[in-house]
Amino acid sequence: MNLLFTYIPPNFNSEQAIQQVVDTVSDLQAKSPDSVTIFTGDFNHNTLENELPLYYQYINCPTRGKNVLDFRFGNIKDDCKCKALPGLGKSDHQMMQLTPKYRTVLKKSKVDKQVVSVWIAENTEMLQDCFDRTDWTVFEDSFELTDSITEYIKFCENVTIKKKEIIYFPNSKPWINKELREVLSLKLKAFKSRDKEALIKWEKKIKAVVRECRKTIQKEASDRTFLKPTIHAGMGMWVVPGIRTRIQIARSLVTIHAEIRTRVAPGQGESPKFPRPCHQSSRGRGIP
Repeated sequence: MNLLFTYIPPNFNSEQAIQQVVDTVSDLQAKSPDSVTIFTGDFNHNTLENELPLYYQYINCPTRGKNVLDFRFGNIKDDCKCKALPGLGKSDHQMMQLTPKYRTVLKKSKVDKQVVSVWIAENTEMLQDCFDRTDWTVFEDSFELTDSITEYIKFCENVTIKKKEIIYFPNSKPWINKELREVLSLKLKAFKSRDKEALIKWEKKIKAVVRECRKTIQKEASDRTFLKPTIHAGMGMWVVPGIRTRIQIARSLVTIHAEIRTRVAPGQGESPKFPRPCHQSSRGRGIP
């Protein structure tokens, strides 16, 4: 595939510039006649349709004001369709979105849907009330507590915390949030209404929001490097007042197990054999 970028200055010799472009394209086509050749850029009122009749022009809408100054030529007929978008930054040229006419992999990919918990301030009190009403004495056996406590906490969480569905598109970026999408939508509305002042205003706003979004994602990523996955996943549950963490529960079970093993059963010369509890690591891994 051959890709060329072209810029012809307004005060440059038009015939000389066009001939130089034609010679370059002809040389590339002679070296690889079966390859795809595309050349694009700012031609400033110059055209190559007569000099290169086998190449097709894909941009059919104004790129600067009411004029078509930017072209894109290729040797594949009906390769893509063109759509005008707002300019990038302070550029006076509009961006051109060239969409292939064939169905892309992005459109073929399925949308990923995920249900997440919506944690609000009232959830803390609701969970605390749920745990206060629990009869914890039913867990007399330490190993029964180990197997049941995690599932019971999940049950309380599902009862008290609301859920919402989040849609992830194949080209979704982690730092693009609701606020940034709203600002982008407002910029697009200003472009369609041809309000230049509003367009400049929302362009500045987008830059500020993008910086904040990326800082937030970088901070979250750095925080995760210092937390184990199980700790990070259960952080919201551990802020509930009066509830022990899963690490504390695991350490308590280890202590109970050690005390039982030190006792000698009557008439025997060695400690009774008990199954080992889960996760005796001193590093504080959570109970699965």
